[in-house]
Amino acid sequence: MTAFERDMVHVVDDLRALNWQSAFALGKGHPLKRSPHFWPWHEDIHHVEGWASDLRSAGDPALTEIARRYDHVAAELRAGPRIPSTDEVVARYAAGEVGDRTARYVLGMEVGEFYEAVAARGLPPWSGSRAEDDE
Repeated sequence: MTAFERDMVHVVDDLRALNWQSAFALGKGHPLKRSPHFWPWHEDIHHVEGWASDLRSAGDPALTEIARRYDHVAAELRAGPRIPSTDEVVARYAAGEVGDRTARYVLGMEVGEFYEAVAARGLPPWSGSRAEDDE
């Protein structure tokens, strides 16, 4: 993989970061937080696009900028980014490049299933704990 090739790991990472940013930008109790599109997932592009539209409708320049970034993520999802193999995602996790949540979301694995995949490759379960995935 080249330094410029983006894949589903990058897209999911960006989407997770945007979800946190938009949640904090709206503040507690904001009416948009009741939208059916709030906190969209990569598996449902219409929610990503819907959430971008919802944010733009607020008329706030800061939210419009976040919406623009959601549009970019939606375009990448429509283009069908490469989904790395389990071996590649686990290696990136072990190297600290990706956190366990992003890795699990990309692979569609539950917690135990992911750590079994890590252990099956001879790696300690928390080998990727250097990655920041607290968001």
